[in-house]
Amino acid sequence: MGNGRKIDDLVRIRHGSTLCSRSIPASRTGLAGTTTVGNHATVTGQVGVAGHRKIGNRVVTTR
Repeated sequence: MGNGRKIDDLVRIRHGSTLCSRSIPASRTGLAGTTTVGNHATVTGQVGVAGHRKIGNRVVTTR
């Protein structure tokens, strides 16, 4: 877990996943095993990320 990150309620973070600095997973989000969320990235509500994936820096995912 990086510095300055914020985690909303109802977020599921599985084994081996990494949240870099200032990343924000919103409510009802799921990160499968060994997922990496980059710096300043936002995972919006109701988004699921499959395992072994990387979300880059400054990316905003949407449903």
